[in-house]
Amino acid sequence: MNMNKITMAIWGAIIFILWGLIIFIAYQEKLKGQDDVLDKIKAELKTVTARYIDKNNIDLDYNESYKVFIDDLKESNYIKDENKIKEYCIDSIVYTKGLIKDDYLFNIECKEE
Repeated sequence: MNMNKITMAIWGAIIFILWGLIIFIAYQEKLKGQDDVLDKIKAELKTVTARYIDKNNIDLDYNESYKVFIDDLKESNYIKDENKIKEYCIDSIVYTKGLIKDDYLFNIECKEE
């Protein structure tokens, strides 16, 4: 009789842990879906920034940085629609020349209206 209680407690704990794990994974996927738009915007801005630096003959040495403003990209017709970019408050991109991989830092600054 005592063994049945222990077995039931173990099975109950296993089921409880599995449900908790399922809920946790579902919540993480929901959060991941919210960042997809921002990730796409950042990927597009990286490409556009690299193209802007190439076309304007901005020559940087290793570990030097250059700040590119969204307004400059818009004026140079590198980006057409800046509504989504402004929605996420991306103000500028700091491009740093790397030895192997270049680095992009997105400055997020929301302006009060």
